[in-house]
Amino acid sequence: MPSPTKKQKFITLEDKAAIISEVEKGRKKIDIAEEFGIACSSRSTILKNKASILGALESGACARNKTMMAAAFPDMDKAVFAWFYEQRANKVPLSGKILQQKALDFTCMLSHDNFKASPGWLSCFKARHDIVAKVISGEAGVVDSTTTSSSLLSNKELLGQNKPSDIYNTDETTLLYEMLPSKTLDFKGQKCHSGKCSKRCVTILLCSHMNGTDKQPLLVIGRSKMPRCF
Repeated sequence: MPSPTKKQKFITLEDKAAIISEVEKGRKKIDIAEEFGIACSSRSTILKNKASILGALESGACARNKTMMAAAFPDMDKAVFAWFYEQRANKVPLSGKILQQKALDFTCMLSHDNFKASPGWLSCFKARHDIVAKVISGEAGVVDSTTTSSSLLSNKELLGQNKPSDIYNTDETTLLYEMLPSKTLDFKGQKCHSGKCSKRCVTILLCSHMNGTDKQPLLVIGRSKMPRCF
């Protein structure tokens, strides 16, 4: 795993356009990432935003974007990024507020008295380092990627030996049938509170074959032996 203190290279719009061009020429993506000193995730983000990057170059937004992306306090910016990298490597959830507070902590250590961790600074910091908000996906982080890839390949070979109508998939889900909505309309200025959320639920087993035309009846498991209603 790369060191969390590795220097983060600033990528201009021209650099991003050059990366896109090299990918389109058929060069290996990992070689391109090494040449420009960026992470593979940053390279993927650049390719995903290809249209907006090329459009910005054509509209003459290059100089403005350089000014917006430049860090006013490079040493503090580097320290915050190194800390962020280390925390995410350990799968620690982070928010914008936490990043702002950490920036203030480093500011005190580096004696930058005129720095303010404003929302504008946070937006620029995230843009510089290709940081976005994401939803944490359950326990996917504990799954070994090599094992997953091997299983997917094995499943693909197995599926190819059978007809879609002979391949079934089953999964379970939970229905919280007394759960109320988490949002509501209310009068302006009024405090909005709710009671405890109901945890009463039933477990449902779903099963269907690959074509989707043969859907088995739902298997419902709950506390009551003969439930009258939900």
